[in-house]
Amino acid sequence: MEKTIGLKRLGNLSAMWSKASDSIKSRPKLTRWILAGPITIIASIVIMAGMAFWIPAGEAKLNNIAIPIIVLPIIWAFCFFYVCIEENLPRAVLIMTAIIVSHIMLVTSAFM
Repeated sequence: MEKTIGLKRLGNLSAMWSKASDSIKSRPKLTRWILAGPITIIASIVIMAGMAFWIPAGEAKLNNIAIPIIVLPIIWAFCFFYVCIEENLPRAVLIMTAIIVSHIMLVTSAFM
């Protein structure tokens, strides 16, 4: 009984992903524009905020704050060029979403 429920949910998830993938593939210019513009900016800012938690603080307790600010343009460029070069747009959407969600969870876990 439990296995059939799990497979049914997996089937629903697969159907939802195929619908989302089809809609992403139907408008590639719009999807790439949204990914390369606002999503890339949001991702780079969220990564910068999350880096403070996984970069060591150093002796002066400033490295985990200064380094993310300094490398923000590099993070933005990496995200931007990844989105521009990636041929599989649904995978790019999935990767950028995973990066944003994981770093948001990292930042919010510090406040709880």
